[in-house]
Amino acid sequence: MVVMTLIATGLLSLSSIALRSASRVSDQEIAKANARLALMIAIGELQAALGPDQRVSAPAAILENGSRSVANPQWVGVWSTRRKDGSSFWTRDDRRGGLRDLRISEKWDREKEALSFLVSGNEGGRGVGPDFVEPFEDGSERDSWVELVGAGTLGSAANLGRGRVAVPKVELSEGDRPSGSYGYWVGDLGVRANVAVRDEWKGKAGSDSAVYPLMASQQASPQIMDAGPGDGWEDGKVERGKLASTSQLDLAVGKEWKSQLWQDVTTWSQGVLADTREGGLKKNLTVYLDPGSRSSGAAGSIADTDRLVGPRNADHAGLLGQDWGGGRYKNTAPTFAMLKDLVRQSPALDANRAAVRWPQSISQSTELAAGRSAFANNAPTLLKGKSTSDLQPILVEASAFSLYSTFRNPVGSLRAYSLRKHFWPRVVL
Repeated sequence: MVVMTLIATGLLSLSSIALRSASRVSDQEIAKANARLALMIAIGELQAALGPDQRVSAPAAILENGSRSVANPQWVGVWSTRRKDGSSFWTRDDRRGGLRDLRISEKWDREKEALSFLVSGNEGGRGVGPDFVEPFEDGSERDSWVELVGAGTLGSAANLGRGRVAVPKVELSEGDRPSGSYGYWVGDLGVRANVAVRDEWKGKAGSDSAVYPLMASQQASPQIMDAGPGDGWEDGKVERGKLASTSQLDLAVGKEWKSQLWQDVTTWSQGVLADTREGGLKKNLTVYLDPGSRSSGAAGSIADTDRLVGPRNADHAGLLGQDWGGGRYKNTAPTFAMLKDLVRQSPALDANRAAVRWPQSISQSTELAAGRSAFANNAPTLLKGKSTSDLQPILVEASAFSLYSTFRNPVGSLRAYSLRKHFWPRVVL
């Protein structure tokens, strides 16, 4: 009898353990399923919000101003580059100063115009759900928010609060029975410094290796990034080209350095060369600029006579709804032929000397020159139809704004006031 009692008690204990284990396994499976659901929703929201070419993203930190702070600066906001009716914010009026940004005159509000912030709770974007979450909310209700990036990732930098990421939790249920929750945050590697990109000119002989880094930065400079006392980046000890993930930075530089700059550096980032203003992909000029290619001028391709500023040609002007015949760009805008000529000159890079050619000019007849003012230019520079480049870089657009003001003359002058002219030139190279 005692033996039977012991066996029964043991079986009951095993059953209780099995039930608790099964319950824990069930909770783990539910958590994993919720995590997969969050990933799928995050990818879907990313595609819906930033899939169209005419969309741009930026960290919510850009919304900060002197009177208002952002509680979640690492959230990624999404904006459209088009107006409500689908037209562009940027227009060209060659009789009113050239390029104009209508966001200024239409009082565009960057806070209200944000289509979405890519975190859980904002599915569908602004205007879809009743509880759209703004980055100004601090998540003080801890029961309804979850921390995704904290001390485990940021180390002591988490105390600063700038790198921390917390998002609202979205509750799930099966019927009337709660089934956990999910949360997600979409980060942006495009705003981080890619420390795995190396300077291809470093260590090479010749003047090119000295001039190119002066013309444009060839790599990020993590050695000047402030990560506080302790570990620091030393270029001589880190082989950038072999960095495949940020985990390697723990060994190459130090865990504390990576933790302090986790939101600022990356070893991997890619992008799409999309035209965010007009849509589609940006035009690849490689084939056109190649010395062996010939421009056909066919529809959709680039012709030597196409303009760099304003409508490219008459067909393009028609698509934009602009007057090609009466516009000034047809006569004054530089052509693609000038750009191709500049590239094919291939001038030697020399920090002390730059090759310059005399500009093309319009020859004036003797009779015409004799009848002109002595102060006139008898050999004006050719603008219309120009095909060679003489200035480096190329002048693509210029405009001027002027106005008059009055000032009081000294006592005893013939006139009490005189005019003063103010002149503001604008040049785009």
